[in-house]
Amino acid sequence: MKVAVITPYYQEPLEMLQRAHDSVAAQTHACTHYMIADGHPRIEVDTWQVRHLTLPKAHHNNGNTPRAKGTSEAIENDFDAIAYLDADNWFEPNHIAGLIEARQKTGADMISSGRVIHGLEGEVLLPLGEQGDGKETADTSTLLFGKTAFPILPLWGSMPDELGPNCDRYIFKGAQTLGCAHHHTGELTMHFTSRYAPHYRAAGRTIPLEATAMHAMKDSDQFIRRIGPKGLSHILSGKPVEDLFKTKHRTPYVVCILKDEDKLSLDEARFCDDLERCLTDTAEFYYATMDEVLADTTVMADRNNVFLLWFGDDEVEKARLGEIADQNGKFAVIYVRCGKSSAGPNCDDTLDRRAWKVVTDSESIKKSYVQTCRYGDGHVIQSTLTNAPDALSALMHKYAR
Repeated sequence: MKVAVITPYYQEPLEMLQRAHDSVAAQTHACTHYMIADGHPRIEVDTWQVRHLTLPKAHHNNGNTPRAKGTSEAIENDFDAIAYLDADNWFEPNHIAGLIEARQKTGADMISSGRVIHGLEGEVLLPLGEQGDGKETADTSTLLFGKTAFPILPLWGSMPDELGPNCDRYIFKGAQTLGCAHHHTGELTMHFTSRYAPHYRAAGRTIPLEATAMHAMKDSDQFIRRIGPKGLSHILSGKPVEDLFKTKHRTPYVVCILKDEDKLSLDEARFCDDLERCLTDTAEFYYATMDEVLADTTVMADRNNVFLLWFGDDEVEKARLGEIADQNGKFAVIYVRCGKSSAGPNCDDTLDRRAWKVVTDSESIKKSYVQTCRYGDGHVIQSTLTNAPDALSALMHKYAR
């Protein structure tokens, strides 16, 4: 089986690049090593047994563009499997052989190994890796993709730069979206150099000054919240990113769903889907906690009409949302209860009259709902937006401040 190993590099020390390459050269299953310079080639690499490619400039997207270049070259040269190795990591000699054996036994499209986590000085931090390795995601350098998983690999090149800090997570999710089967060997055959403070904390070590701050991860998560689950599915399915933002650029409204997407009930998820279909061209949807909304400077600074969609039952949280909406004129709270409500349709003490008007000014929407709107409650909505008209968008314009 022909296996290519793709290593992007930027300005890592030569001895680090040498360590990564030596570990590939020492594999018990022979591999072809591609090393791709992201705008800063080292002439020494030309003398090694590698296929050395150079990009004319640095892309600053966590190695995604050079990975995409190396992947394209490997696919064009008819390799049977592709693995990845970041420049600051290294393999045990049996790493690739173990992944291939697991692929042949299980038939899985994508195989991952375990990893030993090291500090910046080479010291072992977590000898058994991080809890969750190979379950929700897998580090890039642990992964091997068979030909049946190749269709997801162009995502390295099409992924928005905002996703770069968590690129392995989205490659993993993309492969799952494609229907690729995954098998995790758990064998600790990859050595990972960590720059992340949580790894040092977990090991009880002092966090070095040069450790990577987690704000880049948080920026990536914020981007995901802003594009919403449908936007992420759009990206992971390989569709052009430009299409995602054609109608989302400077949209006048933001609908923040104050609940984890995975914790929505079927009725709640259906309601969100129906509302998003109604407002496709006029609103951005994303899932976030109230604290995350308040910390999102793009929402707080750039938007005047933010609708907070809340499904909770906690009275303290309900009161807090009421106070926030009172103090911030750009927020309108819509309280959604998917289920029977005994409350009557009285909106005299509406928390936000704009939100009430948006929902009730259309007769067809009225007929679909049992609604109340009291201070601290917002709107109690029973059924889904099965008959909601396109006029809902116009109503949001009409009652916007």
